[in-house]
Amino acid sequence: MVLLGDGMADFPIDTLDNKTPIQAAFTPAMDQAAREGITGQFMPIPDGYPAGSDIGNLSVFGFDPASNFTGRAPLEAVNQGISIAPNQLVFRCNLVTLDDGLMRDFTADHISSEEAAEIITSLNDMLGRQGARFHPGVGYRHLLLLDADNETKEAYQKLRCTPPHDISDQAYEPHYPQGDLNEKIIALMEESRDVLRDHPTNKKRIRSE
Repeated sequence: MVLLGDGMADFPIDTLDNKTPIQAAFTPAMDQAAREGITGQFMPIPDGYPAGSDIGNLSVFGFDPASNFTGRAPLEAVNQGISIAPNQLVFRCNLVTLDDGLMRDFTADHISSEEAAEIITSLNDMLGRQGARFHPGVGYRHLLLLDADNETKEAYQKLRCTPPHDISDQAYEPHYPQGDLNEKIIALMEESRDVLRDHPTNKKRIRSE
């Protein structure tokens, strides 16, 4: 069993006398494990890689991110039992809440898996086209599979994409995907807004607020 305190270090907080939450917390069991166990240091994020649980978890389990990491989406697809053909790429497709040009909530207000499945199914019905298919996942996290030849795959793999959770309460348009073929992904993002704006599930969620 491996327990990961992902993000547990946190940052110092003024109201805690400039201590981090973990420094201020009462942790007798963790303290005992540190005293009586074997401790050491381990850097799970290789140089040149962004800090994140996806890369960190691979490292913890002995996989070299340099040769095994191609993004969160393929790992989630395998976990869901979705087959990825050699001529396909898989993207994370997150449902979010946008308001007045800002990324208001990267979880779509903690949307349920059931509600999200209704929305993703509609996206697939309306925007799923030759070579593109949306797959529902868990909560706000979903997948988009795209067919691509080798040249197109290489261009897509070089896209620079920003995770929505990195731009909370920030303008989202400056963080649209950058690189060759980015216009195709951006077009799907923009088209999805037309589907989501008047979707019955979203209207019901708004009324229940």
